Amino acid sequence: MLYTIYVAICVASMNPTQCDRHTAVDWIPAPEQAEGLSMCAQTGYEFAAESNLVRAGTYPKIFCSVGGGAPRPDNLT
Repeated sequence: MLYTIYVAICVASMNPTQCDRHTAVDWIPAPEQAEGLSMCAQTGYEFAAESNLVRAGTYPKIFCSVGGGAPRPDNLT
């Protein structure tokens, strides 16, 4: 199953459970999809690291959406 990858950039003071597309300082779709949930997470973190998205005082949180549609609460993992 293909997953669309989204990277949320969150401020370090924010609890990871509160970080989502509405509270993140940035929400970036990765340029590629991943086959499987574990590859989605791995690819998301690699994309965040290679793209220099994470700055001092922030951290990445990866969201994986089944298929290629817009993320909805019921299809994000």
